Amino acid sequence: MAAILSAINTQPNSIVHHTLRENQTMAANKAPKYGFFLAIFCILVLLVSSEVKPKEDNLCERASKTWSGGCKITSHCDNQCKTWEQAEHGACHVRNSKHMCFCYFNCKK
Repeated sequence: MAAILSAINTQPNSIVHHTLRENQTMAANKAPKYGFFLAIFCILVLLVSSEVKPKEDNLCERASKTWSGGCKITSHCDNQCKTWEQAEHGACHVRNSKHMCFCYFNCKK
């Protein structure tokens, strides 16, 4: 058995050396393919994320022109802003110690 092991270790073209070279070659061949797909994936993620913008970036806030009194229930303010003032949405906020209804419209560019 020792003779077989020493023969394998001393032969440069042994099965062990051949298998190691094959594994290194296979790994080297796969690396560029995976790197290429990883690079394409990263580029796609960057392109998609730069195109997606939150809708709030284009909204402007304005105090409701049709609301009277204090604003305590945001859903009522939201409904009035949408139906009466054609806003995207509305919400109750406290400004200068007053509960007010604010409507949010698409900003003009």
